[in-house]
Amino acid sequence: MALIALSIVLAHKLRMKSTRTWLITAAMLYAATIAITGLGIDPLENNIGKAGNPTDTLDLSKVRADFDEDRWALLNSIRLITNTGAFACLAWSLVLFVRSTSKGTDEES
Repeated sequence: MALIALSIVLAHKLRMKSTRTWLITAAMLYAATIAITGLGIDPLENNIGKAGNPTDTLDLSKVRADFDEDRWALLNSIRLITNTGAFACLAWSLVLFVRSTSKGTDEES
């Protein structure tokens, strides 16, 4: 995330407006990925750890039912989309950067 922020600052200083826009979008998508992981997926997975040692006599079907696998799968799918979107935005911003620097001019001229 820090490198994306640095890229945004550099794109701003170099007056690369469209590159900066894609970088900001990537940062927002990546922040959403982090939020989904920390606020949604990690708590669900931590509940499994709290259930106890699997070698003990546990009711594994109850542990699985308490896990809320449907919610986990949905959140994981959303996280996949946001992370892939962030990567695509970063890749496109790189394409725009290379195009603008290979012309020898900035994007806004």
